[in-house]
Amino acid sequence: MAGRLRDLARNETARVVAFLTMWKACFFAFVLFAIELFPKLFSQRMYWANFHFPTSAPPPSWIQLQTWDAQHYLYLAEYGYLPGDSSTAFFPLWPYAIKAFAFPLGNHYFIAALVLANVLSIVGLTMFHKYVLRAYLERDVADTALLLTLTYPGSLFFGFAYSEALFFLLAVAVVAALARGDWRTAVMVSFFLPLVRGVGIFIGAPMLYVVIRDWRARGAFDWRQALGLLVPLAGLGCYFAFMYIETGSPTAGMHAQNAFISNRSMLDLIDVWGLVQSFADVEWGHGYQTSVLDRLWFVVFVAALVYLWRKDKLLFFYALPLGLIPPMTSFMSYTRYLVVVFPVFVAGGLLLSGEPRRYARWLVVGLMTALQALLAIRYVNFYWAG
Repeated sequence: MAGRLRDLARNETARVVAFLTMWKACFFAFVLFAIELFPKLFSQRMYWANFHFPTSAPPPSWIQLQTWDAQHYLYLAEYGYLPGDSSTAFFPLWPYAIKAFAFPLGNHYFIAALVLANVLSIVGLTMFHKYVLRAYLERDVADTALLLTLTYPGSLFFGFAYSEALFFLLAVAVVAALARGDWRTAVMVSFFLPLVRGVGIFIGAPMLYVVIRDWRARGAFDWRQALGLLVPLAGLGCYFAFMYIETGSPTAGMHAQNAFISNRSMLDLIDVWGLVQSFADVEWGHGYQTSVLDRLWFVVFVAALVYLWRKDKLLFFYALPLGLIPPMTSFMSYTRYLVVVFPVFVAGGLLLSGEPRRYARWLVVGLMTALQALLAIRYVNFYWAG
């Protein structure tokens, strides 16, 4: 029996990796086709108005695959953190992963970032499918959750030089480890999440849930287990130490947020009134802070949160801060940020799997694929995509 289960796991992994590889190939074929088909769509105005380097250089031919925040990450990978740079607002693990991977590639940072983002997203999505399959023991649920994740509009950033792929992989690794009772792995991996993005510190929420759950089940408090909750804090402390060494100020990254429209800060974590105001400040279209699309996904997130409370408390406590904290001060980029809140897609997999729901499932998948295609065209032409 154990051997057959291992064979099944290997077969599932091979099937999922093959599917993801095919999806990536189709995605980039579409992107390159769109670039060739609409050569005059590229926004020179947005290129010159936003960060790019060299700052005085006209847009090179390959710029369309590295617009917006990708420029910051590639700049940091090549030049590092400098005092006063707006790029210091971005967390260091992703650009330094690009730097490390670029070294054997002759310091071709752009190629390294594309390859790394796509490889990490394939690994992370494969782990995600395996986690859902193990948790619910239904291939259809796992396949549906994976398909919803892939077609979700914000998933387009899994293919570009963004930190989403790395964050997603690490987050899935922690939650999957917690689900199977592997506390040591969960603790070790949790250290790195606050180095990818500030909200990564809230990986402590599902970890705390597990500590309290185990305490109640055993009837005794395990201090050794509880000490693991300090590890994400140690990761955040490492970030501040890194910024001090690189820039001379541990809070340089937080101050650099002032250079951006959203003006996010890790200090604005409980601004409930700010969330209400931001949600109400909506316009038709997909603007920086007023996007109706961002607010639509927030509504989906809240609905999924209610469902997860009844279905899976571990996923609930991971999703709650990861989906709620970003819009506290601004809904800017919410469509992108939600992609790492994978419990939303697990909930979708549970609700839309099965033969009776096939029409609803394919309707949702079709609509999201169309939206992702539209946002991908916007992204490569330096229009706001998220």
